[in-house]
Amino acid sequence: MVSFEAFVNTSRADRYVEQFSRHFVHQPGGITARSDVQGQLLINVGGGTCLMRAEPDGLALRVDGPDAEAASAIKGKVGERVEQVGRREGLLVRWRPVPEQSSADDRGTRHEEP
Repeated sequence: MVSFEAFVNTSRADRYVEQFSRHFVHQPGGITARSDVQGQLLINVGGGTCLMRAEPDGLALRVDGPDAEAASAIKGKVGERVEQVGRREGLLVRWRPVPEQSSADDRGTRHEEP
């Protein structure tokens, strides 16, 4: 499993999660999403997933893929879409790799770039 995380500073994180939830209801390109917890969305892209979570000061993103190629493709698509949707606010997604020893229990832990 290869993972990447990003944290996007915004005061509207809840709004973005809700907007993406509505978008994926139609399963575009076979992509599915579910929201079992308010303010959180798990997007299944077929070859991997993206966990999107609203926090008080921003949007936390985590991509998990079976290999580097799949994870990179997912983070590219997700990052591009988040930046497109948040263009008025100037959202910028900067991914960082998650060390392999990071367990599923660490999902959603916020890590900021230095």
